[in-house]
Amino acid sequence: QYFILLETLREFATEHLQQSGNSDELFARHAHYYRELAESYREEHSDEDFAKWFADIAHAFSNIRAAFNLYRSTKQWEHAGRLFAALQEYWLARSLSGETMLWLEDLTPRMQEISIPIRCAIYNLAGYFLRDIGNITAAIANYREVERLLTGTEYTKLLDAAKSSMGICLVLAGDFSTAEATYEELLSRIQDSGDIISIARTMLHYSYICGRTNRDDMAATLLEQSTELLRKGGFQRRTAINLATLSDFYAPTDPHRARALANEALEICDRFSNKPCEVRSLLVLAGISLREELYAEAGQYLLRGLRVARDADSVRNLIPVMLNFTDLFQSIAAYEATVMCFACANTLMQDFMTEYHTAFGMAHEEETVELRTMVGEALFDRVWRQTKQLTMTQIEPLIESALNEYIPATSTEARAPANVTAPPPAIATLTIRETEILRLLAQGLSNKEIGEKLFISERTVHAHVRSIYSKLDISSRSAATRFAVEHGII
Repeated sequence: QYFILLETLREFATEHLQQSGNSDELFARHAHYYRELAESYREEHSDEDFAKWFADIAHAFSNIRAAFNLYRSTKQWEHAGRLFAALQEYWLARSLSGETMLWLEDLTPRMQEISIPIRCAIYNLAGYFLRDIGNITAAIANYREVERLLTGTEYTKLLDAAKSSMGICLVLAGDFSTAEATYEELLSRIQDSGDIISIARTMLHYSYICGRTNRDDMAATLLEQSTELLRKGGFQRRTAINLATLSDFYAPTDPHRARALANEALEICDRFSNKPCEVRSLLVLAGISLREELYAEAGQYLLRGLRVARDADSVRNLIPVMLNFTDLFQSIAAYEATVMCFACANTLMQDFMTEYHTAFGMAHEEETVELRTMVGEALFDRVWRQTKQLTMTQIEPLIESALNEYIPATSTEARAPANVTAPPPAIATLTIRETEILRLLAQGLSNKEIGEKLFISERTVHAHVRSIYSKLDISSRSAATRFAVEHGII
């Protein structure tokens, strides 16, 4: 009754407003008000300012959406572009929700009607999104366009942000030398500028190429320096991103420190919304717990990550959560749940990624074959078909049920699965990634060669090999090769 009355009042007010002849002016004022609200935040503002701005934007988003729709319907593309670009920190904190792409689809054909600095801000954000869905070529093209438009202009900060982000894309495309030159030029030019955010961001991105080229010491130094800069500058929200990255970096070799860093990042995320950072920290903690066979703890971290990603409408963050659930359930021999989570991740990837990263797509296909072989084709095909008919809302309670069934809340010991013929216990303890590394190791590849093939660092491969040795109770590559041959892994 209450809502019906409100709707009646709205229709009455709209009708009289239109009759007054002032509706266009009032709708325009309404749109401009919310565009100015979005534009009121700058990245150099304090974390407290961001928290208030973010809450205001979240509360007013239906009005902001109405403002964008008005600009679109009246072809005011400059205002539409300004509104979209002003929401960058909101989109990123929300992990680029599906609505971001819808707005981009409206703006992309009209870019020539938008001023150059606003156009470039949109290109930068679009490049970030394109990179995440695997369209590296298009992302680089966006950043190159920013470079073309802004080189020699006063908009150096916008240009530097594009170059720094483009460096990551160049690494993903295999162009390490150009990426290296880009970061060295950027750092040499901005390191004395006093722009803490730009310097810290460039160091963070540069650490990525160092990690990918097996220069772990340099990667660690850049990460630590970047984090310290942000700490001293009082940028806690951005510090959390670095802390999550550091925790991921140290997880294979120093799990105690990695836990502390991830928990610190989570504490900051609780105060200043950053969904991607929160999920990443939870994944690090879940991974450490899984390696330490603390299965109940790992499950709780992953459940929290699932809910954060779901509430943020973030498919991008749901994918790694479901893949980690796959590893967890495989480790405790809960094979139906393993296949369900893997099939869910597959569906999410197909929905989200316009094109797979080549290496990632190949690895996923190989893991599909391995999992089918491990659990048996009949079970795999049945659960796969069933899962493909389910929504994420339906899958979540099934995951909780499987956790309750196989992992007692007060124990880290997994229960034996029912009605499933388990493979030999030693094999059952290996995750899909460890099985993959064992196969490559048995084929004679070095840690460096395995890392290059799987696009992970040599340091990470070494940590996986140590875990394999521990689980299989072996101590040499020859023993690992013999085990792989005896159990049909190669």
